[in-house]
Amino acid sequence: GGCGRYRLAKFFGVDSKRPARDYKAILCLDCAKAKYLKATRTPEFLARQAAREAQKQEILDLRKQGLKMCGRNLKESYGCQQVLPLSEFAKNVAYRARNGDGLNEICRECEKRRKDTLYDERPYWYEYRRWKNNWKKYTVKDRVTGEPRRMTADDWCQMWTEQEGLCAMCHGTGEWHDRFKMSPLFVDHNHDTGIVRALACATCNSALGHSKDDPATLRKMAEYLEKYAA
Repeated sequence: GGCGRYRLAKFFGVDSKRPARDYKAILCLDCAKAKYLKATRTPEFLARQAAREAQKQEILDLRKQGLKMCGRNLKESYGCQQVLPLSEFAKNVAYRARNGDGLNEICRECEKRRKDTLYDERPYWYEYRRWKNNWKKYTVKDRVTGEPRRMTADDWCQMWTEQEGLCAMCHGTGEWHDRFKMSPLFVDHNHDTGIVRALACATCNSALGHSKDDPATLRKMAEYLEKYAA
């Protein structure tokens, strides 16, 4: 509770969730401070605070030695809980502000094991994510109306089926992703119109991009290779 006194508005803090009170807190600043000090001076709170400080110091000591614990403060199923060299952890910029080292919380082996487990539980989600990353920004011509429209996952699957999972140019399969077992074919589109042409492997798709989709350049490259063929 509070002191029960009538006080000026300037003695109350701001509370964005209380528009009926002109966004002013229920407790005055003095009572709010006293309540906070009372809650943070209990033996349990001080013990937790001391444990956190000791853990921070332990993390800093390990980091100075080039070491880190895998899966600290995480579920046992996520990390092996072993102290490993920093080189065993992949970089993760998102964790830079959180733990200061810019590395994953779990080692590479545990990360691979976790992703394999997730794939076994929901393989279609990974395939859908791959499709979504490929078709979300492309346009196709509707086969009925002939009008351009946004590409969907069904369009991607139909093209993949018609091409029998092969590249539209080299008719190869490319290198399949061993972990997620997904097709390596990418969406090839006209950079001027944005209309999708077909699915191509990474090599052929990159070759078109480097040649700026210029047929004359590709013909000259073919003539060059034939000229110096062994």
